[in-house]
Amino acid sequence: MQRFRPLGSSSLEAHQRGIWCLSCKDNTSCGIPLLATGDEEGIIKLWKPPSKEDTNRDAVVEEWRTLQHSFAVVSVKFQPTQGDILASSSLDGTIRLWQSTSTSEDLLLLRTIDVNIAEAWGLSFDPQGKVIVSGGHSGQVSIWDIESGSLQKTLETESKKFIFTVAFSPDNKWLVCSTSDGAIHVFDWMTQSRYKTLKGQKLIVRSMCFSPVAPYLLYVACDDKLIHIYDVEHGELVASLRGHQEGVNAVDVSINGHYLASGSVDNLVKIWDTRQRESIYFHDLHKDQVWGVGFCVDSTRLISVGDDGCIVCLDCSCADLVVQ
Repeated sequence: MQRFRPLGSSSLEAHQRGIWCLSCKDNTSCGIPLLATGDEEGIIKLWKPPSKEDTNRDAVVEEWRTLQHSFAVVSVKFQPTQGDILASSSLDGTIRLWQSTSTSEDLLLLRTIDVNIAEAWGLSFDPQGKVIVSGGHSGQVSIWDIESGSLQKTLETESKKFIFTVAFSPDNKWLVCSTSDGAIHVFDWMTQSRYKTLKGQKLIVRSMCFSPVAPYLLYVACDDKLIHIYDVEHGELVASLRGHQEGVNAVDVSINGHYLASGSVDNLVKIWDTRQRESIYFHDLHKDQVWGVGFCVDSTRLISVGDDGCIVCLDCSCADLVVQ
């Protein structure tokens, strides 16, 4: 049997417009929802695992709940560990915190944080799930308390240019953000001070993720068609992965760090062996550019979303994705 195979009828028509972001829950014991998707019309959909009667037809997910912003949703993130809170950022200038597991419509929206319309872009929880950080036009990283919604602090980048994405290392040591000049700014999270600036590429970095087993390794999806691998602690470019024909929009790493997934403007989803640093699988099931990829259900599934409004799910259960 192949290590990777599409589930369901290749793709699920999930949204009427392009899907710009997704988030997979990292702890499936928390129950539903399993993942969240956000689109260019401001709609967020929460998805649950298929019901038992659907298992014979390889169902991927079932729609569970719909949430709403007034303009496009650019980022959704589940709170790590507990997984109860979903954070979303939108071009309506707000960051919203939702009680994602609530069965009551009245209890879903916990609070709305009003920010400048160009400031609600990149979004991430810290590994403990106590604060969220965001970035945007000002070139500042904003740190928000999830209990009160208040602004705790802002961190200045060296270039003060538009921030596209933010990410934490799993050991809570590093916070990184990418700016429109291609630079990656590394902050020491303990002291919340600037540590290094990585300038290995000139074009925009769209997505970043750390290895869960080597938390100093950062994978970077870039408009230059490459995936760059950095040693953040030493500020070194370790390698660059070539294979996409257009800019890379998204990356995610399996739970054991052995596999990297990427999605691109070329409509392709690729899976890479991080040890050999080579592409070992790809699919072209999307009809438009891919904006998000994510391993979920303990890395036994790989979800991808794109401008075609579709969700594609790969069965990865035959690959050695889980830490033994």
